[in-house]
Amino acid sequence: MEEQFIRVLFDLKVERLTKEQPLYRIYVNDELFNERTWRWTSTDYLEELLQIKAVPGKYTVRVEKALPSKTRFNIDNMRVELGNARIVENNTIEILKNENT
Repeated sequence: MEEQFIRVLFDLKVERLTKEQPLYRIYVNDELFNERTWRWTSTDYLEELLQIKAVPGKYTVRVEKALPSKTRFNIDNMRVELGNARIVENNTIEILKNENT
């Protein structure tokens, strides 16, 4: 199957239970896409961008803490900005087959 390019956005929200600045990693399936530290306030959230070139199929997005902490990360409002894909769960992207291939 031919690889397709998609662009996906989602809002990343944090619930900080300690004062340290949380370091997080974003994975698509088991591939590391991003690692970042952010100075959060109680009302902040980040709009994250994933650019993926892959064959049609399902891809799970997960956010993990990079260091032990009492922080929780939540993916919200995941949406496809570009490409032939859809969100099938809050954290799963399905790249669809192009009908003309």
